Amino acid sequence: MCSLLELELDFSEEDVEFAGRDKLSVLILETIYKIDSLADTYHKGNAITHGIHVAIAGPANAGKSTLLNALLNEDRAIVSEVAGTTRDTIEEVVNIGGLPFRFIDTAGLRKTEETVEKMGIERSYQKISQADIVLFVLDLTSPESVLLTILEEFIPKLDSDSSHIILLLNKADLLSKNDYNKKVLAINNFVLSIDNKINIKIISAKEGKGIEELKSYLFEIEKDNIPEENSTFVTNFRHFSALNEASSLLKRAYYSLSHNAPSDLIAEDLRLALNSLGSISGEVTSEDILHHIFMNHCIGK
Repeated sequence: MCSLLELELDFSEEDVEFAGRDKLSVLILETIYKIDSLADTYHKGNAITHGIHVAIAGPANAGKSTLLNALLNEDRAIVSEVAGTTRDTIEEVVNIGGLPFRFIDTAGLRKTEETVEKMGIERSYQKISQADIVLFVLDLTSPESVLLTILEEFIPKLDSDSSHIILLLNKADLLSKNDYNKKVLAINNFVLSIDNKINIKIISAKEGKGIEELKSYLFEIEKDNIPEENSTFVTNFRHFSALNEASSLLKRAYYSLSHNAPSDLIAEDLRLALNSLGSISGEVTSEDILHHIFMNHCIGK
């Protein structure tokens, strides 16, 4: 595309059109499709390389560290009745159905003036915002009013458009049937009124109840990320950014082309897009473009 437009610019005084507008439009659209298709593989490639990020979040003493230990089937995190025990994130990878899930145990979310714990909570919010999946753990033995207050404070801060949010009602085995039904109904009604994308699961992390079902559910969410044989994925964020930049420039070039903008403006956007792609595949120089022109067009040096 660049060589065609360069030719047109060089022979502009002779009123020669090497780059038919319809042909260029088709070429640009085909290239945008290929670039966008490759960029779309980044999530899958990143998941395969670094693991699917699952943040275990929630208030202090909800059972987050116990849940991590249950998922790992080992005592990795310190479990204590003292609130604020987890002050920094703990990360471990578990293979579920051939997919690596990186579980991140975060500090309990609560208001505190203690400096170190406050830093841990700030880091928790950062990990939650970056997660592919958020497991928000609630202690179902807490009073109903406390549970609803926690939900009112934290659920609006979770982004269900960019992350799968799963609300885990923990310690369900410690409640009477009536108390269990009353609290689950109240929580379900509240969540539906706020965000119907949030899923609710019942577990007992300490007893291991519902853990295998949770793992199966996590696999169902991410099973499309299982790599196909001979598939190509983008795994590098720099490459992903370069592809998006190239796509944006090509879309601008297509817009200019469809609105009969001057060829030199279109050529500039194509050149910039080429530079973005060159940051992945290697620089495409002016000499490369000239070589392409002489190889493919009847132009004398």
